[in-house]
Order: sequence, then structure tokens, then C-alpha cells
Amino acid sequence: IVDSFSKLEAGLNQFKALTGDINGGLPLLNAQAAQFKSEVLEIASNSKFAASEIVEAATEMGKMGFTTDQVSNSMKTIVTAAEATGESLGTVAATVSATLNQFDMDRTAANVQKVTDEISYVANKTAASFSSISEALKGIGPIAQGTGQSLHSVVGMLGFMADRGLTGSNSMTVLSNMMLRLSKQTPEAAKMMKLLGVSALDAGGNARPLEQVLIDIAKATKPLGSGMKTAAQEVIFGKYAMKG
Repeated sequence: IVDSFSKLEAGLNQFKALTGDINGGLPLLNAQAAQFKSEVLEIASNSKFAASEIVEAATEMGKMGFTTDQVSNSMKTIVTAAEATGESLGTVAATVSATLNQFDMDRTAANVQKVTDEISYVANKTAASFSSISEALKGIGPIAQGTGQSLHSVVGMLGFMADRGLTGSNSMTVLSNMMLRLSKQTPEAAKMMKLLGVSALDAGGNARPLEQVLIDIAKATKPLGSGMKTAAQEVIFGKYAMKG
């Protein structure tokens, strides 16, 4: 009990010191620190995680730019997601924090809920795990943001690929390559897409969800023989993506 109390106090002191950097340079006041501690203890009393673990996760979120209020508003959601997926609290907190940054999403409680819901749903419904999705998103996030793909589309594709044996860094490489090839098509790829009657852009000139483009390509190449179908797909996505 003494060790647990010491770990909690040490974690709270570290979090309190960090807030000078994340709260506009204003240190966490004693009253605020007491309130935060109370919130942590309340969450811990209703979860499988120790209060010290929750504070460690909060500190990692602070390092990723969360303010004290943002951490407080989000922590119950983080804990719930960790319990539902069986992942460590640290993994969930780090993944959610990084994903919000990568997809340029505000650190609101609603967006934290959205990220945990998207990843948890796919992790529970496919062969992908929260941690494998987390690993893939480290490299995919910035590319998805730059090519106009949403978190929903990307996470859904990671689940689809996991069901076919591609997870983690492998799915990251293949999916990143697909997004880049569609957003910056070679002349040959553009010609093939036109021949198939498929567009990567909608009527407004915005990127269409990747899964919709892939479905259209699959439909357009279905009448072709296996050799011609593979050749057409390789022209569009390159050999590496098709090997994936």
C-alpha cells in the first residue's frame, strides 16, 4: 500500500510539473492538483487500473499536448477503451493522443471518444488488435491526412487487411503506398483508371474514401481474366502493394 501511494504521489508530482508546459505556462495550482487526484482515484475505484497507472497515462497525454482539463475530460474514455480491448492503458493513451495529432483533430472529449470508438470497433470485429492498428497508424496517419483519407476509412482498411494476414508495419507500408499512388497517379495509372471508369476524386475534386475506390476497381476488373486483372491493379498501385 505504501509503495502504491508513493508511486501515485510521484506520478502526480510529475504531472503537476508538466502542466507548466502544457497549460500556457501556468503551473497546476494545489486546488487543481487536489481535484485531479480526486478524479483519478474515482476512476481507479471503478476500473482494473491502479491510480498510479492512470496518472502515468495522463502524463503521457500531457507530453503529447493535452492540457489538464483535456486529460480530465478524456481519461474515463481512455480507461474504458483499454478495458474493452485488453490493451495497456499506456498503449491506448499514446495511440489516441498521436492519432488526434496526426489527423489534426482537436483534443476534445468528443474526438477522443471518436478515435477510441473507431479503433476499438475494428479491433473487436476483425483480426486486427488495438496495438497492431496503433503500430500501423504511426506511419499511415500523416499520409492519410495529406491525401485526404479519413480516420474511419484508414482504420476500416487496416481491419480488412488484418483479416487477410496483413497487420502492423506490413499493412502500414501497403496502405500508405496505395494512398500515395492514388493521390499522385503516374500517367499510366491515370490512363488505366480512366479506362476502367474509376475516379479517385469526387465531383468536388476531393479524395474519395479509399475503400470506395477499391470496390469500384474490383468491380471494373471483375470481368477480366486473372492475369489482366493483376496487371491492371499493378499499373495503378505498383507491384509491392499488390504483393501485399
